[in-house]
Parts: sequence; structure tokens; C-alpha cells
Amino acid sequence: IDTLMFFDGVEKEAVDAPWGGRFGLEPPMAKNSLLAAQSTSPRICIGNQAAPEIRCFGPDTTRIVIRWQAEAAPIEDVEITQWRDTIANVFAGKVSESAVLEMLDQVSVPEVRPYFTRLVLDAVGNLWVEQRSVVWAKPTETDFLVFDTEGLLLGTVTLPPIHVLGIGEDYVLGIYRDDMDVEYLRLHALLKP
Repeated sequence: IDTLMFFDGVEKEAVDAPWGGRFGLEPPMAKNSLLAAQSTSPRICIGNQAAPEIRCFGPDTTRIVIRWQAEAAPIEDVEITQWRDTIANVFAGKVSESAVLEMLDQVSVPEVRPYFTRLVLDAVGNLWVEQRSVVWAKPTETDFLVFDTEGLLLGTVTLPPIHVLGIGEDYVLGIYRDDMDVEYLRLHALLKP
């Protein structure tokens, strides 16, 4: 047993709370460290959303650093508005609306969104890096960068709007939500070149 690395938790800012003292509040599109592990794959992959870089560790102390070229995408005004509305709803009925807005005004809004939103290891050990650019909106499709066990880019796979539960050699399993927020389990064939 050994320490793999030290990595950051979710990004937060300390604000003056209306009930006194300081309170940690996540900014819109708060960056976090994400981890992927799979019972059929003897490795763990860890990445911080602040950079297009992921580190993977194998059982034999193998360490691979995966980096890719990516442009930092700006956060849109509508996403900031949705973030403010979401936080205001959390505190609704607990403190006054003006106190919540005063708290929100103390948070620095980041200029760019995270470089990736999720990491998944498939059944054969390939790393899938979710490239969803809009977190607040309901996605129509989601792009994943797929890297092999050596860190080489295999390609980009566009998936339908599902929350991925698992990826096998020839399938992707996930949950689809319709317009009424009813969940359906969906299995999609994965055709490789």
C-alpha cells in the first residue's frame, strides 16, 4: 500500500454567511478531482478538471500521464444564471432572498469551464474521458475521448444522452431520461473499427 498522489477536492470559496461566520460555496462549474476505477481493470485513473491531464496507476507501480490538446471553453451567462437560481432554491425558506443574493455576489465566477466532466474505465481497461461542455443544459449527445491502457488516443466516441453505468468490449450501458424525467435503462452496441 502506498500513496498514489495528493489531489484537490471540489473547488469552494469562503463567503460571509448571513447566519454568521464563513461558509464554503461552490462557484459555477466548480472544478474537482475525478477518479475512475473498474473491478475488471487493475488500474486507477485520477484527473483534476482544471487541466486536460489524467494520471493512471497500475498495480505494478506503472504510472501513465495522459494529456491532450483542448481549448478552454468560456462559461455562458445563462449557466451563471442557472447556478444562481439553483443555489437560491437550496436556501429558499431558510434565509431571505436578499441574504442569499448577497452571499452569491461574493463568489468569483470562473472564466472557463472544466476540461472534462467524467472518467470511466471500460471492461478492457480503456479510459473514457467525457467531454460534455454544457453541464446545466440537458445534453443531446456526449463526446468521449477514449485512451488505451498505454495512454494512446484511440479516438472520439459520440454517445446518445445517457448517464453511463458501464462500458464493455462491445456495449455501453446507461440510463436515459425522457422529457418527463422518467428513467430508462438502455443498452447500446459499441461497434469498433
